[in-house]
Amino acid sequence: MRKKGAGIAALLLLAGAWGAQAATVYRTVDEQGQVHFSDHPLPGGNPVSVPTPGVVPAVPRGMATPSASVQQDAASAYRRFVIDSPANESTIPPGYAGDIQVSVTVVPALEKVHRVRLMLDGRVSQSALHATVFMVSGVERGEHTLQAEMLDRQGNVLRRTPPVTVFVHRARVNRRAGQGPVGGVSGVNTP
Repeated sequence: MRKKGAGIAALLLLAGAWGAQAATVYRTVDEQGQVHFSDHPLPGGNPVSVPTPGVVPAVPRGMATPSASVQQDAASAYRRFVIDSPANESTIPPGYAGDIQVSVTVVPALEKVHRVRLMLDGRVSQSALHATVFMVSGVERGEHTLQAEMLDRQGNVLRRTPPVTVFVHRARVNRRAGQGPVGGVSGVNTP
């Protein structure tokens, strides 16, 4: 599987390097099963069809890029951007095993060019998505801060929700020092 992934990566590299010239790429498998790609045919090599990569043109010189004021106007078009669930200072019970579903309200609806990214304790918890519901799994016991950020297509932060504090409770078994695992099985949480 690793060889196949490396081969695909090599093919993509070749496609990126030669896609504009539409060069022919050849694939050869040696005696050890290693896959090789080349721009010239080797014995036993077969031509491979390489799709032309999508190209996004650069902004021509002299053409204006969106200014900070344009970005600010886009962000201010939203009347409401808040985390509705969980509520501020709520407790996540032990039965949830540290899993927190986060619901963000955006009014008017999130534009196609904008994404929402979820932060947990000041660090990115979820990649930026065009979504308003997120699941954070395995959050440790204790106090945590959730915050959502609205990003433009370049990844610039347009807006942040007010922070929401949650308290995560997790099941815990207190064991006396020197006492082994319950029933001789590690990881069992019953006394």
